[in-house]
Amino acid sequence: MPEIKATVETEVEVSFEAFCEKCGAGICNNVSTRNSYRRGQPQIVITPCQLCLDNSYEEGQNSRDDEITELSDQIGELSEQLENYHGNT
Repeated sequence: MPEIKATVETEVEVSFEAFCEKCGAGICNNVSTRNSYRRGQPQIVITPCQLCLDNSYEEGQNSRDDEITELSDQIGELSEQLENYHGNT
């Protein structure tokens, strides 16, 4: 029996919900779809949830503040050592 090869394309619409893995917030409004620029393949693009963005910003600020405090303490210690050095010479 003769055979023929055929390629069939089917378009399917898929509905899904999206949630932030870190905090559990619903992020359906932060999801978009597109086709990739080079290959034309479907892509899902997800923007991080605002709560996690805010928390990350706050964590960065706290880390920066801690580092500034640590550096200020080191400067104070070095200033004392320098004063002691000049006082002993």
